[in-house]
Amino acid sequence: MLLRRDQDSLTTNYRNKIKCLDVEVKHLLIRKSGIDLSDLLTYTPLLERLRLYHNHDDFGTLIWAQPSASKDRWAYPAQLFESLDHHHLVLKSFEWNGRFPRPMDVLHTMLEVHSRPSFSQLRELSCMNLTLSEKATDEDVESARTLLTAALQKLPSLRRLAFRNCGVIDELTLPHLPTNLQHLELGNCQSVTSSALEQYLTVGGTSLRTLTLRGNQSMSLGFLASLKTFCPQLRVVDIDLSYTDPTSYRDREPLYDELLPDGPPTWPPQLEQISIENLRQLSASEAEDFFASLVSASEDLPFLKVLNIKAILKDASWRDRAEIRKKWLPKLEAVFLNNATPVAPSKRPAKESFTPSQRQSTRIANHNLRRLTISADDSDSASHSSSSLPPAVTRQGRCDVVNLVISDQRPSQEQYHEDDFLDDEPSDDEEWTGRNEVPTSSGYAW
Repeated sequence: MLLRRDQDSLTTNYRNKIKCLDVEVKHLLIRKSGIDLSDLLTYTPLLERLRLYHNHDDFGTLIWAQPSASKDRWAYPAQLFESLDHHHLVLKSFEWNGRFPRPMDVLHTMLEVHSRPSFSQLRELSCMNLTLSEKATDEDVESARTLLTAALQKLPSLRRLAFRNCGVIDELTLPHLPTNLQHLELGNCQSVTSSALEQYLTVGGTSLRTLTLRGNQSMSLGFLASLKTFCPQLRVVDIDLSYTDPTSYRDREPLYDELLPDGPPTWPPQLEQISIENLRQLSASEAEDFFASLVSASEDLPFLKVLNIKAILKDASWRDRAEIRKKWLPKLEAVFLNNATPVAPSKRPAKESFTPSQRQSTRIANHNLRRLTISADDSDSASHSSSSLPPAVTRQGRCDVVNLVISDQRPSQEQYHEDDFLDDEPSDDEEWTGRNEVPTSSGYAW
């Protein structure tokens, strides 16, 4: 192994190249040809990120399709964390997995390990599969909540936190997450609700830069009504409302009645990306109010570059959906889409130059022209609008992506089309001539 060799004898110092290790735990269970993790850490003096995972975690939310990690369940060994400290390795990123070997064992380990020097400067933490069994007692649930919140409080430098398939995150633990986070991700956490997230955002939202929410079946989007107040520095909103609940036949249905119980969203002024897919439990009028909130806020969204909305309307005919799409996609594009044609460097005049005052005058003239054009378009279509829009809409014109999809189909992990159910004809299959083959003793005869 190159890491074991004298690095001065090599053209490249491989030990100083390794800053991240992703290790599948089955390689740690093989006795002869497997990986000795403690030995490997000896040759990685600049290690910053460590992720220990199992391949079955790649099945995403299909928990029922994931067997246990192995017959001989792997567990986080104490010597792993002792080796990190012994070699003076200070991690910046780590992932905990409730598979190794069970969620409660991992939570106890977290509480002890987070106090070690190797975790003192941890900035990114991911937790997955921290879900107790249905047989867990109330005492077990309360103990898990206490262990988690206590373990997180021992990481003062933490800025990025992600939970995936973690039932331990609920209305009691979520409001007590660290309040200095810049990035928060909640994925497939069945017990997370909008009110619980709102409680956290009231104290921890001021520092958030990105908010990623995917597949949280009990969470509506009620918190969006106060998002501008809660998260003034937010740059990215990334939401996907597709769900999978393997314990129920209603595995793709939301566990809430209204998507926007507190009214249309408000949008933080620093936003650069808004991506919300599979909007559910949404009527046609609510969808129009949602789109109108974006248009009304356009003047206060100078940095927005990506706008991606995919909505599923309830109780709306295909004509209604087509009319809404026909009305709102051009409007969103007119307000947000950057239509400027980039000029190739070779086509730009080599000696052309403008003074600062000339450039400013050109920008003002173009801006006023666009504003007049949009205002005229809005006044012409005002009679067709069922939503109240301001009389003059300021063109934002900075988005490279403006996407609006409206359908009535429930989301699924795999989308199948007609071609998926058609058999391909064999390439050597000739057309039938109308005559059948008749077998004979010597072969086939026509």
